Amino acid sequence: MIARDLDVSENIFRESLYDAFLKKVMTDVTVQVGYDVISCHGLILARATEFFDRKIRKENSAYIRINHGNLNGKIFKGFIEFIYLGRFVTDVSAIVEDVFKCMAFLGLTPSFQRMLGLALGAQNPDNWLRYWRMLGNTDLPGAANELYKVILREFPKIEPDEDFLQLKCQQIIDLLNSDDLNVENEEIVCDMAMLWLSHNDGSKDEVAMLFQAMRISQVSLSYIENYIEPFHLLEEFPVCKRIVAEGRHYHEQPGRRHDFYDKKYNFRSVSTLTETMVLFGGVKKDGTRGELMLAFNFKTHAWCSLGIFPLNFGERFAHCTFDNDIYVSGGSSKSHQVARYVAASGRWAKVNSLNIGRVGHCMEAVDYKIFVLGGIDEEGNLVSEIEELDVETGVWRIFKELIFPVKDACSAVIKDKIYIFGGQLDRRSHETTGMVQCFDTRKGQVILIKEMKLILQNPRTIKCNKSVYIINSNGKVYEITEDHVKASQIASLPDFNRKKFGLYVHHGKLLVVGGETSGIPRGDMVCFQPDLNHSIICPWTDFMPPVRSDFGIAKIVLDKSKLKEELNIKIL
Repeated sequence: MIARDLDVSENIFRESLYDAFLKKVMTDVTVQVGYDVISCHGLILARATEFFDRKIRKENSAYIRINHGNLNGKIFKGFIEFIYLGRFVTDVSAIVEDVFKCMAFLGLTPSFQRMLGLALGAQNPDNWLRYWRMLGNTDLPGAANELYKVILREFPKIEPDEDFLQLKCQQIIDLLNSDDLNVENEEIVCDMAMLWLSHNDGSKDEVAMLFQAMRISQVSLSYIENYIEPFHLLEEFPVCKRIVAEGRHYHEQPGRRHDFYDKKYNFRSVSTLTETMVLFGGVKKDGTRGELMLAFNFKTHAWCSLGIFPLNFGERFAHCTFDNDIYVSGGSSKSHQVARYVAASGRWAKVNSLNIGRVGHCMEAVDYKIFVLGGIDEEGNLVSEIEELDVETGVWRIFKELIFPVKDACSAVIKDKIYIFGGQLDRRSHETTGMVQCFDTRKGQVILIKEMKLILQNPRTIKCNKSVYIINSNGKVYEITEDHVKASQIASLPDFNRKKFGLYVHHGKLLVVGGETSGIPRGDMVCFQPDLNHSIICPWTDFMPPVRSDFGIAKIVLDKSKLKEELNIKIL
């Protein structure tokens, strides 16, 4: 109510100023444009443009002649109308581009540029794209950006008409790239992008950038098969074909979706879904079990409760994600136990038990199978057998054996191979070996990677796109790429000294979460950015993780409605 009253008061004030302009009341500056001589208020002109500010305030001019291109009195009056009223009264649609050029020439100030964008956004949506395209041809970035925000917010009103087809490729990319684009589903966006491509000749780089901006991972597999893959430009531009193949691969690899990161995997702001970091189990500072299952909301930087973690796995359990659900197995409490967190319902369900109980083992998902490798059994003996779970049937079977049974190793998936890094070869020893074993899930073979010898100390691994990162307890960071399966040390995190920590990838950055130092659980996060070789203490100082070590951590997608119960993490 108050805001509406203020808007009414502002309009009354503006109209009174415009009336003073029309009646030449207290005008103190004369502007000649062509044959037209116009009396104005110098203060208003000077506040609106850099040109008049210089002429009136700095040069103290009272009579100003403008001779620029095809600028005439009619165009200038359109400009004056907007300056006084913040809107256009007369129909300037036929000369609007000339009015924009006039504003750019006169150097419209940022605040008035923003006002221009809002004024254009209040007009007929049929004209928005035409105005946005014209603004892109003038030096009015503030106005273009403000109208761009209106278009993003009101995108359902946009029609793929002639004005849409006349947009520049970069403008289409800007629309597709924005998380703020208000769209019901990504198939609508892809339809419009391919329509634009069918009517425009873009360079190889432009077409590739446009395909990269399409969020193919968020359309259905049938849409990819029926509409995107048959698109004629894919054969002409192999790079686009690779982008589409990557989107298809995302759909066909339910066990590896959390490995992917690129802006095109982000959910739009209007989506009901959001990426979530989930923590469960582990040991708290007082030595008790962490009972609450926690989720970190990256939009609000707040921790939320997902309820009680109902099953006691104890310590050194293993987990992985498959098709947005979390699978947990083994652990010191009930080493045969397996359970699944169903993200869609927010409930835990029991899964058939392991054939061999395990503690300190690895767990990975490849295709539609889940594998557990290594660890020790209930008697403390090292386990060499590899077990495989068929997710569709729910049946476990003994599949193959490791060459060297190990406990407390870490693992990662590269293509269809599971790499087991380090581990301890003696059940009584705490010395970590540097050897690497590779289990080919397709061929059912295990080999020793003799050329890859690492210096490992209580390591943890994480996968991001085509790279695997190994972080030691002493802070040394190794990288292994899919294209060249060899390890290289890329960084050493300063003052690290922690083990039993969690690793998480968010927007291409590695988050080191919690852990323990000298047996004492920690409650902080370290953010490491591999491409910059740079690490910082996580800036979310008000939302540090709970003080825990030896916990489970997973990336899943949740409905935002499940993240309403925000917590004061300091009491956890």
